[in-house]
Amino acid sequence: MNVVLSLILISGVALGAESDKFFEAKVLNNPIKESTAKFELVLPAGFVPSKAKYKVQNSVDFHIGKTVLKDKEADLVKIGTAYQLHVPASGLAPGNYYLFIKLKGTKDKKPLELTCKRKHSNVVIEHAMFTVDESMEVKDPGSAGTKSLAGIDEDKDGVRDDVQRWINERFSSSKNLNAAMKQTARYYQVLLLNTADKTESNRLYDLYLDKKRCMSFYIQDFGDPMQILNDMRAKMENTKERIMAQLRASKHADGTLYTGPQDKKSQCDFDSLTF
Repeated sequence: MNVVLSLILISGVALGAESDKFFEAKVLNNPIKESTAKFELVLPAGFVPSKAKYKVQNSVDFHIGKTVLKDKEADLVKIGTAYQLHVPASGLAPGNYYLFIKLKGTKDKKPLELTCKRKHSNVVIEHAMFTVDESMEVKDPGSAGTKSLAGIDEDKDGVRDDVQRWINERFSSSKNLNAAMKQTARYYQVLLLNTADKTESNRLYDLYLDKKRCMSFYIQDFGDPMQILNDMRAKMENTKERIMAQLRASKHADGTLYTGPQDKKSQCDFDSLTF
């Protein structure tokens, strides 16, 4: 269940004659279940934006007084005569967030800077708000997750957090495929971490191929199976160290014969009926 967002009110500040210096950002895809939070910009008549900067902060951190991060540039997307703001969300853990935005642009050919605010009971709220859905589970650790072969697994579920977040964003509509892909990622991670001994590596490789058949069972009705498998491998093997581990495992397995189980669904570690 998503937590209801609270409102921060700047007491006694009325829009009045200054309203042409404000704009409103309305979230379009709340709660966020993808890699981008998208906002419709409600702009003063005649204003044409050219650049957007934003700060995003967890609502709890805001209330306890933590420093807001530095400004970042956001993508402005023009759709017809309207504008949207797209803010990366993969690096945000599930929870509620405040978004502080400033726009630079022109009105009547004169430069103008606007601040994101919105009216509420004749006072001004100084930020937009959005929620990263709990189904996203973890945040993508970014470059911190590429500094070792193991990466980061904050929730200790056996799936690297960058891979887990990618699966949740891309395959949130199919719980069985979501679970099957995490299962595949979990066994592949174990393989990559254990390539020193040839016998053990080959045992784990066969186990990974067995468990991947579960994913193959559910993937057939969800887009291009080969493309999804290639995307999955690219995500798992996203550093030189991980590529080298995969090459070692493949070299160990060279010349061996793999005969997998015919019943693909039997290789699922989860009960599909629960979904």
